Amino acid sequence: MLSLTGALVGFALGHLGAALIRQLYPAFPAFPPDWAVLAGLGTALVTGILFGVLPARRAAQLDPVQALAKRLK
Repeated sequence: MLSLTGALVGFALGHLGAALIRQLYPAFPAFPPDWAVLAGLGTALVTGILFGVLPARRAAQLDPVQALAKRLK
C-alpha cells in the first residue's frame, strides 16, 4: 500500500509539474510520454514489493524467540 501510494503521489506531482511548465512556457510541449509514466509506476511498485513484502515474508517464517536471541548477541 505504501509503494502504491508513493507511485500515485509521484504520478500526480509529475503531471502537476508538467502542467506548470505548460502554463509558464506555452510553446514548450511538456507532456510525459505514456511509456515513462508506466515505467515510473512499475518501478515504484516493483521496488516496494521487493524491498517490503519479500523480507517481511521471510521474517514471518522465523521463530520469534530464536530470531530475537540471535539479534541480542
